[in-house]
Amino acid sequence: MSAAMTEAVGTNSCANSEKSDYRHPRLLRARRTRPRGRAAEQIMNSRLFTATPIIFRTKTGQRAVGYDARLLPLVCEVYLKFRDDCLADTGEVPSQYHHIIQACDALMRGLATVGIIALVDEATGYQELRDRQALQAILDQYLRKEFAAWAKQFPDEFYREIFRLRNWT
Repeated sequence: MSAAMTEAVGTNSCANSEKSDYRHPRLLRARRTRPRGRAAEQIMNSRLFTATPIIFRTKTGQRAVGYDARLLPLVCEVYLKFRDDCLADTGEVPSQYHHIIQACDALMRGLATVGIIALVDEATGYQELRDRQALQAILDQYLRKEFAAWAKQFPDEFYREIFRLRNWT
């Protein structure tokens, strides 16, 4: 959950560096887009703020930082609660949050649908017969094209070859 998660909820990600502060997910460190008020208190009192980074090496040996993927719906929940609080208090959400809240809403709807389908498939044994990309296709229906940009679009072999051809790590 690091760069991919921040991009999924509509914010910019920056390159990881050895000196970066990994104690908190990047999205929660960004002052401009971090929720304020009760939502900020929710962050401080949740496992989001105390999330342990997972430092790992990629297949190419590069150092990378991630977080438990189960934090993604929690981050979305914080922003959706922030939206609800703003609407209840002032009747409007600050404009710098509109795209983040829209992305979080789409993600939560898509994850909920995919989750229930996966649970039913697991209970009935259908996951053994289901096409490998079926759940991704369902999620893509909920995410507009720009929100789905982080989703896997090509096989791993394509990325290996493009990286090899361009001498990327």
